[in-house]
Amino acid sequence: MFSGRVKAKQQDGTLECQKLEVHFAKEGGGLDKLVADGEVKISQGENTGTCQKAVYEFLPQEKVTMSGQPLLTRGQQKFSGETIVFYLKEQKVVIKNNVLGVVFPQKKGQGPKPLF
Repeated sequence: MFSGRVKAKQQDGTLECQKLEVHFAKEGGGLDKLVADGEVKISQGENTGTCQKAVYEFLPQEKVTMSGQPLLTRGQQKFSGETIVFYLKEQKVVIKNNVLGVVFPQKKGQGPKPLF
């Protein structure tokens, strides 16, 4: 476990939090799960997610579950709910319960970009 001002980087993404628990797989020794607690901030390019707790599960599917006032921001666009789940391989985001969003139209000729 790491505590204090924790900052972890992977490729073009950054995870910041107050406490980070690292869980290793029983077989093979690779990463199984990361649990980030306290003032969590996940950044990737122009996308930022903030919350109080984030759980990054590597197997069976790569996903990040954000809870505790999760907020997803891309430029001026903002999305929140009780829980935000990112399915990384599918580049899919699911926002559950009490969903709020502020969406601005895309410029002509621009298609949607994946959130994460």
